[in-house]
Amino acid sequence: MLVYVGVLSLMFLVLLQTVISYIGSYKELLTRRAIQHSALTAMERITREIRAAADITPQSVLGTNPGILSLTKTEGGSTVVTKFYLQNGILVMDSNGVPFGPLMRSNASVSNLVFSGLTTGDTKAVKIDMTIQATVGTVTRSKIFHTTVVLKGKTS
Repeated sequence: MLVYVGVLSLMFLVLLQTVISYIGSYKELLTRRAIQHSALTAMERITREIRAAADITPQSVLGTNPGILSLTKTEGGSTVVTKFYLQNGILVMDSNGVPFGPLMRSNASVSNLVFSGLTTGDTKAVKIDMTIQATVGTVTRSKIFHTTVVLKGKTS
C-alpha cells in the first residue's frame, strides 16, 4: 500500500510540474504575441503616415526619449498635422489635435521611443527606435524595434 501511494504521489507531482510548465509556456507565448502585434500595428501606422507626409514640423521632439513626431500633409486642399507621442507609456496618434487612440494592445507599453530626423539633399527620413514591453500574469518581456522611413512629400 505504501509503495502504491508513493508511486501515485510521484506521478501526481510529475503531472503537476508538466501542467505548470505548459501554463508558463502559454503565458510566454501570449506575451510575445502582444509585443509583436503591438509593434506591427504601431510601426505600420507610423510608417504609412511618414510616407504620406510632406514635412516634419518644428513641434517634433527628435533624438530624445520620449520623442514626439509631428508631421504635415495636404489632404483635399487643407493641411493635416499628425502627431505620435507617448501617453502613460502608451503610443498614441492624433490628427489635427483629435486623438485617434492607442496603437497597441492594453497589456503592452512603450518603454523607449526615439524619433530621429535624417536629411540628405532633398530627401528627408525618420529613424524610429522603439522598445515595447508586455506583461501577461507574471511574465514580462520586452523587444527593441528599429526602422527608417523616407518622407515622400506627396500632396493630394
